[in-house]
Amino acid sequence: MKHIYKIFLFLAVIVSFNSCDNSEGDNEGKFDAFPETGWVEFNSSSELSFSLLDFDLSEAVIVPLEIDVQVPVNPTDLIINYSLVSVSGADPNSIFSNSGKVIAEAGKSSFQGNYYPVLELDLKEAASITEILIFDVVLNSTSRAEVTAGVSGGNRLTSVRIEICPLFTEFKGTFSVTENFIEGSPFAGSPLGSFFGESYQVEIASLTDTRFLITASSGFDSFLWPDTVMTLGDCETGPVSFDDAIDPVSPVIAFFRLMTVESASLDYVNKTITCTGVLGEFGPYQFVLTKL
Repeated sequence: MKHIYKIFLFLAVIVSFNSCDNSEGDNEGKFDAFPETGWVEFNSSSELSFSLLDFDLSEAVIVPLEIDVQVPVNPTDLIINYSLVSVSGADPNSIFSNSGKVIAEAGKSSFQGNYYPVLELDLKEAASITEILIFDVVLNSTSRAEVTAGVSGGNRLTSVRIEICPLFTEFKGTFSVTENFIEGSPFAGSPLGSFFGESYQVEIASLTDTRFLITASSGFDSFLWPDTVMTLGDCETGPVSFDDAIDPVSPVIAFFRLMTVESASLDYVNKTITCTGVLGEFGPYQFVLTKL
């Protein structure tokens, strides 16, 4: 069974002959004499964002993008051609099995009533992505030259930007620890480990999809309190939180001082977690966990 992700429609569709007759741009006024002419556009928001954490990916999770077919008369099946255009991350064409075509059935159009052919994206197909995926779904043309993608010179929605945030599977394993006092501290540029003659490396294991257990690697000194639980929230910026049973917000660093975390971020490309804040009375401090 497919799960359908419901997308509310933000564009009002005026179902009347005037909706075509009054179109803007180069097509203005030509639909009275040529009722088989018109355009196609998306009937959705211009930007959509999804986190794979929000879905059960054991079966299909369909995102439907409705297409508004503004043609008074649609005498034959109308093939609507579209493309997936990469913006950031992997090539969406290597991830999704979409054909690049949607058919508006003969005798039907949005102009005539509540009919919207659907372009479907299956989020299950993106389950293996390891970085944020951003791409545009672009309507290019149709099988009939007199029906265009959008209106020349007009302002019709022919491109929808999709952002998909991956699972946190890359944020487990062995991580190096780079740490320093930073600008604003009297010890700026110096790592805490150099004061104690210690070296740090950690192991991160998943407890749930968003909660991870952090322990010191064998042979290394403790950087975080033993069995600290790290929680990852929003896929782009965290938030990253650390609960070490000593303080649920401020982690203990190297059995030395509590660190007040002021900012935290995830880097999917470099597989890093960066945390910046204040280490007790010693001032601004930063540590970076990098997957090995």
